[in-house]
Amino acid sequence: MYYSVIGMIAIVLHLIMNHEYIKIDKNRDEISRAYRRFVFASLLYYITDALWGVFNSLKMARLLYADTFVYYVSMALTIAYLCFYVTEYLHLNSGFGKFIRRFGQIFAVLELVLLVVNHFVHIFFWIHPDGTYQAFAYRYIALYMQVFLCLLLSIQTGIVMLKSSDEMKKRYFTIFFFCVAMAVAIVLQIRYAQGPVPTIIALILIVLIIVANWKIFEKAGEAGWKAIIPFYNLYTKYKMFWGNGWLFLLTIIPVVNVIVGIIVNHKMSKAFGHGLGFTLGLVFFPYIFCMILGFNGDEYLGPQ
Repeated sequence: MYYSVIGMIAIVLHLIMNHEYIKIDKNRDEISRAYRRFVFASLLYYITDALWGVFNSLKMARLLYADTFVYYVSMALTIAYLCFYVTEYLHLNSGFGKFIRRFGQIFAVLELVLLVVNHFVHIFFWIHPDGTYQAFAYRYIALYMQVFLCLLLSIQTGIVMLKSSDEMKKRYFTIFFFCVAMAVAIVLQIRYAQGPVPTIIALILIVLIIVANWKIFEKAGEAGWKAIIPFYNLYTKYKMFWGNGWLFLLTIIPVVNVIVGIIVNHKMSKAFGHGLGFTLGLVFFPYIFCMILGFNGDEYLGPQ
């Protein structure tokens, strides 16, 4: 059951870190919408991963087969949406960007087709009546294709990173690192077919983000645990960087929430001695820049 426990922990942390992207907001920009799709695909992956451990321990073959089917679909969708998000974030709207997005879409559709065929001809995986899991050739091909896509994204991100300013290099390095980590996680999943390797690695990354936010709060003179309490963390954040915690209530107002979110991120950037470029990073890729703030030597200057 440890498999399921790891998956459930990942689900809880995923929801805590991405709760702002779970709610419906028609005013999101294209990058935020792309990230939101990635968040939901990842959430589905974690849920199926957690359920797999339960069904496997109970030897419920039919439910295990259905869960494994959705598991592979969610994994393919996660990679496809990652391709779309990263290329959108890097503003790769032609050439390589179009190629990698189309590649990701075609890959996800083909994997779905193969999984449907797999029900009649065992080419991907099979669950025996006693609950035993057996992998076939197309499983390995599909996973290696996902590794290939992740490496393509990391290479392109690395190229963009090398051509960027020092401040932008930090942002792109985190994307580069994440794509490489995804590739490594999938390779380990190929090697250890029934182990929750990608979930464990994702869990490590999520913990790093939580620790970074914890450290940001401590730098600003607040208790670190306040960073992990939904809503109260927003109240504390607005108090630290805007001087009035109750202003976070403005985030429940459509359109206004987008504006005040940008303002508070700009104030957060200034509170640690950064400018507009860093503000854009906090707006479009908040967790990366929160990790930068949490783990670097920036000092809190107070509300600006």
